[in-house]
Amino acid sequence: MVMSLTGGLWAFGGRMRGPFFPLFVLALGGSYFDIGLIASIGSVFMIVSSLIGGYLADTVGRKKIIYLMSFLISLNTLVYFASPSWEYLILASSLNSLFVGLRGPAISAIIADSTKVETRTKGLRARAQRLSLCCRAFYGKIWSVKGPTLGISLCIRNFNDSNYTEIHLFGRDTESP
Repeated sequence: MVMSLTGGLWAFGGRMRGPFFPLFVLALGGSYFDIGLIASIGSVFMIVSSLIGGYLADTVGRKKIIYLMSFLISLNTLVYFASPSWEYLILASSLNSLFVGLRGPAISAIIADSTKVETRTKGLRARAQRLSLCCRAFYGKIWSVKGPTLGISLCIRNFNDSNYTEIHLFGRDTESP
């Protein structure tokens, strides 16, 4: 529960900056293609590092991986801030995806170990969802103050995440132990 809540606070800030990342790339001289390129390269790094992260969590230790990767994710923010051009954002996104991918399996394993078998999928999905259900009112306020373009992008992302969560959190687990 503590990990889900603290992770939710972290995710809350991340979701707020998400819609502005394309504008940041454009301001640094990138194009719309470059925005997609950065996202794609980051996704590849996250997929590959998630495979390695499971092994590291079991051999090095879950807590060590979580502490180290969380610190590196925070430190990586400086790479974003210090980027003189959009090309450096490829490095920052790749490092961020690498660290998040390495950390993810360790967090999932700790949550899985701390929940009952009957409710394990609910616990894991709650981790993924975090505070998104609480953010709806905040996104609505952004919509009314900043306009529908930003509000719609935030609401669509939030709706997709929370719709899936409501089905899994308030529905029945279909997995049998």
